[in-house]
Amino acid sequence: MSALHKTLVLAVTVIFQSPLAAENINAAKKFLAANSLTAYEEVSLSDRQQQLVKDIEKKRDPQTKFFAFIFGLNKTKAAFLNETQLEELTKMLEAKKSSTNWHDVRNVVRIHYMISMWEVLKQTDQKKKSEALAEMEQWLDLLQKFMFQEFIAKERFQAQFWAMLSNKQKQQIQSGAIDNKVKKNIGHKRHFSADKIISKVLGKAQNKKELLNSINSLKQKWTKVQKVCEAAEKFERQRSMLLNEQNESFSIWAWSSYKNSYKLFRTAEFEALNSLLTIYPDKKSNLEKISKYQKKLHNDMLKKYQSGAAYFLNQLGYK
Repeated sequence: MSALHKTLVLAVTVIFQSPLAAENINAAKKFLAANSLTAYEEVSLSDRQQQLVKDIEKKRDPQTKFFAFIFGLNKTKAAFLNETQLEELTKMLEAKKSSTNWHDVRNVVRIHYMISMWEVLKQTDQKKKSEALAEMEQWLDLLQKFMFQEFIAKERFQAQFWAMLSNKQKQQIQSGAIDNKVKKNIGHKRHFSADKIISKVLGKAQNKKELLNSINSLKQKWTKVQKVCEAAEKFERQRSMLLNEQNESFSIWAWSSYKNSYKLFRTAEFEALNSLLTIYPDKKSNLEKISKYQKKLHNDMLKKYQSGAAYFLNQLGYK
């Protein structure tokens, strides 16, 4: 266990107190201000870009994130890329390692959001619940801002990859001719999972009939959430097939739609968990089990992301 990990484990008993949470939020804002790749601004599409949206929606769904092509072709050393292109891709990947790991940094923020969400759910005092809710909303706002930076980093990397391909290679990717050379990754499907999450944290509910009725009702409401999220994911996969016709302004416009779908998902997930929590009447037991789960989230975060997000964790005050 590293010194950083030991220190953070010792700090786990106090991380959920409001003063420290507020300090973490401010530190995260400062990190974002100092390291952001670009600022988010609302974008209006030109007539040509509006036509591009229609063209994208007509494209095939490759059933995978575009990164699968980049990493898949590099890993397999497929004949699709020539020697010069493979060398260039290797340089790109090495340069990526030396830049901010927005994936891991964003996940640290995501875990803080999840911990704050459970803090809201476990509170029974209305004042403390309101305070926790305010913190949760700040973490969700920060999470989306960190996701945007990860998105921009990914977009620029993918655009660089597209730029080194020949027209023939681009056409082969767009047509699906080399789909068999990569392991596909379709991305998040956003299925309803609040029932599995609540049982993982609190165990099996005693009133199984009430739980089942509540789950069935929530699943019906979830249909709209999943439909919106899947449409956003599909558009992103389709959009990756026409990266050579897009600029960063268009990408930022596309992000706004994806951001809205993600916020809808997180909000619906919280509301579903809050609803299912009412089926567990033992407040003392709930408090203990949720606190235990918060600590697990925290410790798992450190094990998984302390390498890729070490500098960010240090900025949050975990030395």
